[in-house]
Amino acid sequence: MKFELKPGESVVARHWARMYRGGGWAGWRGRLTVTDQRLLFEARALGRGTSEEILISGIASATLENTLGLIPNRVRVVRHNGSVIDFITLGRRQIVEIVARAHNG
Repeated sequence: MKFELKPGESVVARHWARMYRGGGWAGWRGRLTVTDQRLLFEARALGRGTSEEILISGIASATLENTLGLIPNRVRVVRHNGSVIDFITLGRRQIVEIVARAHNG
């Protein structure tokens, strides 16, 4: 699946990432595109594709987390509906800052 930008939407950042949701890895190695409106994750491995679209307006919180309590490489995204998605990425601080800016105005 290839995400298309909406009219007036702009890309803020792109990072390699892994996605963890629903108790397991959903995307081993993919691309996380951060726009001013959405987080877009796309991964393809062994002929299978995984994608996730998260509206920034639908995010209740985005926090910095450590993998295994030690490695500072995870951002936890909690949606307003309570679902949780973790991204392992080097761009985690930028993602948290973008979500915070969107929530603050």
